[in-house]
Amino acid sequence: MTCNKDNCSCPKTNCERHGKCCACINHHRKINTLVHCMRRIAEEQEE
Repeated sequence: MTCNKDNCSCPKTNCERHGKCCACINHHRKINTLVHCMRRIAEEQEE
């Protein structure tokens, strides 16, 4: 399922999770990193 492929802002278009928000979020939680689409928001909150 690629329910969000058209809206996915991640530049890694070859990623198997591109456009699959739930899979992407779960992957990044496992490796303790922030998903690309949330990085700008996190940076703005730090200011």
